[in-house]
Parts: sequence; structure tokens; C-alpha cells
Amino acid sequence: MRNQSTWKLFVLWALGPAVIGALSLSVPFTIISGMPAVSFMGDNAVAPLLLFAFALVVITAPLIGVAQGLILKYWINKAEPLLVGKWVVATLAGVLLAIVAVVIVNVSLLCGGGIVLPGAVLGFAQWLVLKSYVQKAGWWIVACAVAWNASMLVGWAVGTALLPTSILSALPYLPFERLLGLETVAFAGMLTFGLMTGLGLIGLLTRRDLSRLESKS
Repeated sequence: MRNQSTWKLFVLWALGPAVIGALSLSVPFTIISGMPAVSFMGDNAVAPLLLFAFALVVITAPLIGVAQGLILKYWINKAEPLLVGKWVVATLAGVLLAIVAVVIVNVSLLCGGGIVLPGAVLGFAQWLVLKSYVQKAGWWIVACAVAWNASMLVGWAVGTALLPTSILSALPYLPFERLLGLETVAFAGMLTFGLMTGLGLIGLLTRRDLSRLESKS
């Protein structure tokens, strides 16, 4: 890949889905931001969590899948008419399976432990599509797993800096400030995920291009 093309891919992959993802979460975040702090305590937290999960599956995952799919179609195979659709389905399935995995692990094994799994689960679902277009696509699962956990750390750090006491329960009488904090945390986390998976994608595409050059020589 040429340097200019590489940077264009990297910026689009990192920034585009992060902006789209953060904006798509504004609806559930707006509703959550107007809830009192008691809504996030104990069993009461089920309602806002279900709302967030629903928005994630119905709105955010498909939109990010379309954005990423269009980028992949441009750089991987412009003539492949089904690539975008397959990527959207894989992304949606990965998010659904990730939510199920988190619930199962948190309930049956370790409360909170399931939060480390979504990246690997999503990466596996997308790998099923990616492996048809690039070699060594298994590294995509690793990239997504590492990027997810890094994005969680960045999101936590940003959230702690913005709302030191708690990103969810702080400022119960200032819903706009809470919404702004949630959106900033979401964008920071998604941008981190996009930056790290973008590096992984560039590595896979570079390997593909080198393999093609070797086969022609």
C-alpha cells in the first residue's frame, strides 16, 4: 500500500466509525442522562442497560458495520457487491454474541469479568468475512481483543477525568453535562478501538499486497 493510501485508510477507519458510533448513541444516552441516580443502583440498573444494549444492536452496530464495510470494499475489493452486506451482518452478529457472552460470564462465572470478551467475540465474527479476502486474517481477532480492552481503559480514564465520582451517577441534576460526558467517553473509546484495529487492518492489507507481488515475480 502506498503511504498516502495507507494514511487515508487509517484516518477513515479510526475516525469515521468513532463519530458515527458516538452520534448513534446520543439517543439512549439522552434518555439515560435524564434518569435519577437511583436508576443505576442494584436491580434498577437493568432498565438502562437493556436500553443501551437495544440501541447498540439496532442502531450503532449496523451503522458502524456499513461505514466499515464501505471502507473495506474500497480497499479490498471494489467489485465485490456483497462485501458491505456481509460485513454488516458479521458486525451485528458479533455485537449480539458479545452481549450474550458478557451476560453469561458475569452471571455464571465472575461478575464483571465478561467485559473483557466483546472484542474477541466481535473479531471472530468479522474474521469469518475477512478471511476470504486477506491471508493470516486470524490476527484480526487478536487486534480486536487488544483494541477493545485498550478502549475500555481509555474510556474509563476519560470518564474518571470528566466525572471523577462516577460516569453514571454523577451530576444527577445536570443531565446535559452527564450526556456530554457519556458522549465524550464513547467517542474516546471508539476512537481508540478504531486506531488500534486500523493498524491491524493495514498490517493485513500490506501482507496481502506483498504476497501478490511475490506471486507475480
